[in-house]
Amino acid sequence: MKFNIFHRKKKAPRIHWKVKSEKKMGDYVALHWRMPKLSKEFGIKKGQVWVRRDWWKDPEKRKRLKVHESVELNLMNKGVHIIRLIKSLIYSSIMQSNT
Repeated sequence: MKFNIFHRKKKAPRIHWKVKSEKKMGDYVALHWRMPKLSKEFGIKKGQVWVRRDWWKDPEKRKRLKVHESVELNLMNKGVHIIRLIKSLIYSSIMQSNT
């Protein structure tokens, strides 16, 4: 049996998008429950993703943000190492900015 890094450990909870004010979110565009320190500080419950209002109002930004957060959460749920995840997200954002 081969080891598969993308093997799902457990079923991911359904994502609930919560729109918050710029004042509440500060410099963050989106926050989710998988970041223990921040989720505790902001009071984010399991399955919630908080999004800054100005990003949610713009349809193009909202679409990109939903894809980004969904992919990030799915990868984290599947057990992909966080450093590998960050590197892939940085690479994808660089590639998007070059197009």
